[in-house]
Amino acid sequence: MKIVLDILTTLVKYLTTPTAKSVAQSSAKPSAPAPVAAPVPALAQEPELPISQKALDLIIKHEVGGGEAYYNKALKKPCYPGGASGVTIGVGYDLGYNTDDQFTSDWGKVLTGDIFSRLSKCLGAKSSSAKSLIPSVKDIEIPWESALKVFKESTLPRFVNETLKAFPGANELHPDAFGALVSLVFNRGAAVTGKNREEMKNIRDLIAGKDYAAIAKEITNMKRIWVGKGLDGLLRRRDEEAALVKGSTKAPIVTASTTASAPAAVQAPLAVKLVELARKEIGVQEVNGTNCGPRVNEYKSATSLDPEQGWPWCAAFICWLMREAMKDNSYTFKRPTTASAWGFEDWAAKQNNKVQLKKPHKDDIKAGDIVMFTFSHIGLAISDPQDGYIDTIEGNTDGQG
Repeated sequence: MKIVLDILTTLVKYLTTPTAKSVAQSSAKPSAPAPVAAPVPALAQEPELPISQKALDLIIKHEVGGGEAYYNKALKKPCYPGGASGVTIGVGYDLGYNTDDQFTSDWGKVLTGDIFSRLSKCLGAKSSSAKSLIPSVKDIEIPWESALKVFKESTLPRFVNETLKAFPGANELHPDAFGALVSLVFNRGAAVTGKNREEMKNIRDLIAGKDYAAIAKEITNMKRIWVGKGLDGLLRRRDEEAALVKGSTKAPIVTASTTASAPAAVQAPLAVKLVELARKEIGVQEVNGTNCGPRVNEYKSATSLDPEQGWPWCAAFICWLMREAMKDNSYTFKRPTTASAWGFEDWAAKQNNKVQLKKPHKDDIKAGDIVMFTFSHIGLAISDPQDGYIDTIEGNTDGQG
């Protein structure tokens, strides 16, 4: 089975005309060649999130000085960063803004009983109250490995979901841009109303139009809140987030070269299963335009995001197809869990030099290939090309595409 990330411009005709966003079949004509990826065996996976490596690096840089060396030097003990912060541990984990239940979920299996109990007393404390608690916990040390584990498995996925609450549909942005917004919410929180939240509200309203330049400008504009307050690091963070968003329009999604393709014996059965599964789902609809519904939420459960939230689910449909198709066999390559259509290209590029990327010609796309569209949409090819067209089945679509 190949993962075809083919660049298409528009849907030419629909073979079904659903009345709401649904799983539908369509025909489309490629307008230009684009990368082709064929997955091959690889082992276990961490939660896959729709943000880029650049964005992840930005968050880690500003939360822990860039990585392990600085963390071990300055941050392995609880600290008080200043301002309205609380006692902070690990990779930017602010105890002042976490509940007892959340702390237990995130750190309960990582920290020993005594350390967990002592740090629990810092929950909810902010500003001067948090600062006053530092002497009581200053002897505690949290290893980098534990800090990074909680960050990747608990903290970051939670803030991805918080970002979607603040900015619905943001997972359909370029992974650089979405990651910059995750960094923003990680630092500022998800509120879009209230004092000093005007730019956050403006960003929310700009998401649907994917106006990267305007989003970047709003991030820069909010620097007004911290100018002259001795928070130069925070001002630099906003500048870097804005630059990451603005650069999204020029940045390629693929960040690594790959060479090998999967054996035909692995590809063919999986491709057949995907097509069979997809055909059975035609006509499934979300409820009242909410991006949710009983069956739709099942698709969304195949990603790393909260399936109960309303977010665009075309990529989730493909993740669900992959999950279901791979259940009965011992495939060793990672299945995708990204909620972003563009995230599939990044996913394919991370298969440890075991994925082939090439520009397809007219006959390269085959039934069972995954097809990505330039307007941040994704579907499954269910036929080989005929007269320059391919038939696809897509989730989260309607009669107008």
